[in-house]
Amino acid sequence: MLDDSMNRDAVALPQPHPANVPGDFYVEDGCCTMCEVPLIHAPDLFGVCTDNRTYPGMASRSYEHCYVKQPPVTDEQRDQMIEAIQFTELECIRYRGRDELIQLRLIEIGQGHVCDSLTTEQRELSRQTSDRLRRERRRPFWRRMLLRWSFTTKLWMRWVMWRNGPKN
Repeated sequence: MLDDSMNRDAVALPQPHPANVPGDFYVEDGCCTMCEVPLIHAPDLFGVCTDNRTYPGMASRSYEHCYVKQPPVTDEQRDQMIEAIQFTELECIRYRGRDELIQLRLIEIGQGHVCDSLTTEQRELSRQTSDRLRRERRRPFWRRMLLRWSFTTKLWMRWVMWRNGPKN
């Protein structure tokens, strides 16, 4: 965690894997666990390479690493990229661009911390959004499920069928 008194610019930014193409999105070097989430959500934008470099704590010398093979160009590709960022396990996909709309979309889904160039106001908004999403996730399980209409309907129908018993 960063102390509030520390200057964020003094902290080293994550380094992109060398296989990434130039662009605003990149996969952090040495971070990939091959969860394959990016390959599922944005198969046209991500590729896999074999990395023969050694990293601290890695047992083998050769492992697979995903990378951005094509920067998103269309709105659909940007949506796929943001979806991949949202669902990855270790948040290895990062955004170094300065497009405010993309930054705000990432902040909205609680992923503002993957942006390398947020303003002070955006960082505060990102923190507030992450806190709000964390509080929402802490709601009791039954309350979250009751908010989902289809689940509630199915549960109600099962209870009615159980209460009335089998029809003979």
